[in-house]
Amino acid sequence: MTLHIITRSDSQSQSINHCLSFVSENDTLLFIEDGTYCILNNALSKKIRSKGIQCYYLEADMAARGLPSGDDIQTIDYNGFVTLTENCHPSQTWG
Repeated sequence: MTLHIITRSDSQSQSINHCLSFVSENDTLLFIEDGTYCILNNALSKKIRSKGIQCYYLEADMAARGLPSGDDIQTIDYNGFVTLTENCHPSQTWG
């Protein structure tokens, strides 16, 4: 199970699209830094959901950018980030 860490928004980089071509349903996506802006792209969110991929957003980065969080958005804190990196091997950062 690979942890894919997305650090840039879909408007800044094509990395999320490249990532989605490699990801499997056993993998996990974690959006951090400007990658959290991907939450604003409804088509991208729908594509991720259709693949059945576990997906998290770092809550501190969401708050710092004034992004909405709701019941259908899984956010984690820094301790959760550490837990994901401990439980998922390998990890791949997409910038």
